[in-house]
Amino acid sequence: IYYIIGKNGSGKSTLIDLILGLYPNYEGEIYYNDINIKEIDIESVRKNLISVTEQEPNLINTTLIDNFTYGFSQYDLGEIEKYCKKLSIYEFIINLPNKFNFIIGDNSSKISGGEKQKISLIHSLIKKSNILILDEPTSALDKHSVNQLKDILQDIKTNKIIIIITHDNDLLDIADSVIELY
Repeated sequence: IYYIIGKNGSGKSTLIDLILGLYPNYEGEIYYNDINIKEIDIESVRKNLISVTEQEPNLINTTLIDNFTYGFSQYDLGEIEKYCKKLSIYEFIINLPNKFNFIIGDNSSKISGGEKQKISLIHSLIKKSNILILDEPTSALDKHSVNQLKDILQDIKTNKIIIIITHDNDLLDIADSVIELY
């Protein structure tokens, strides 16, 4: 788990954009598995190998299940339910009208910032990616949810590169490497 910490304006978001290949003209080199990213199909890498949870989750105007599985041709409902339970959002969902088929759209005001963040996190967690990038993943989470996220990240870190980009220390104790930007 790589923990990238820095104040606002220190370049954290720019670093994410560089990793995602959104800035094709830069000095230096970025490698993925010993291959320079300028030499690979970065669109394919972004689509298939990288999951990103943004600081401000953008939910789509459709059902909850579609928000969890957007962009996936296959998914495992059991895995979604597992992460919903681990992040303490399952009870909330099963008490909604239509449960996982609840339409967010005009009902988005019924979903808190923390719940939106959990939905976005679960989407990234169930994607079969090698790299998980979390941008301010705890900004809308309570202490209990932060601890649950720590447990999840500890469980999956042997199979993924996890990059946490933040300005706080909520997940610092699970980091294997810390990079501070100024």
